[in-house]
Amino acid sequence: MNECWLLQTDRFLVGTITSVSWFGGDAMKKRPGRRKRQFSKKSTSLTVEFLERRVVLNADPTGSVLITGSPFEGQALTASNNIADADGLGPIAYQWKSDSNPIPDATSPTYVLQDSDVGKVISVVATYTDLLGTEEVVRSQPTAAIESSSPPVRQSSAVSYSPEYTSINGRTFGYYVPESYDPSTPTPLLFMFHGAGGNSSEQS
Repeated sequence: MNECWLLQTDRFLVGTITSVSWFGGDAMKKRPGRRKRQFSKKSTSLTVEFLERRVVLNADPTGSVLITGSPFEGQALTASNNIADADGLGPIAYQWKSDSNPIPDATSPTYVLQDSDVGKVISVVATYTDLLGTEEVVRSQPTAAIESSSPPVRQSSAVSYSPEYTSINGRTFGYYVPESYDPSTPTPLLFMFHGAGGNSSEQS
């Protein structure tokens, strides 16, 4: 006689299983010289314990994590997501990263760019545990390299310096002249300056 056991399990084959059906019967064909046994169909329930996880069938998350905001020092970046999971979504946590390195205490959906981020790319990682107990990770695309919010320093190559210029009222000072200025033009340069001796203007 063969016994057929039907186990209805969860996807992990772990924990307590209480739905077990047993069907009594002779699954073998009648053989010569043996009398065929007849059994009525029966079912029962009992508890089965699986001590170790044997099979894990995980549904990968779909969707993405997005970053919005301007990549400039002092600006705020905001993380959002459209993640879906067939196994169910748990609470989503964020971790901001600068050049792939976790930024300390940067775990809220919003991050304000710091001076230390200038020249680096910023990304954010969303993590959660699905309702079947699997830890899931979804990463955003990195931003462009973060730029400084300070205005660029004008290079000295764009101007020339003339030291110790003496004005008509006897004041001596130095000044910068743009290299694009043509001294042969009839348009004069106008200098405005002020100091302890008062204000003045000068043409050259």
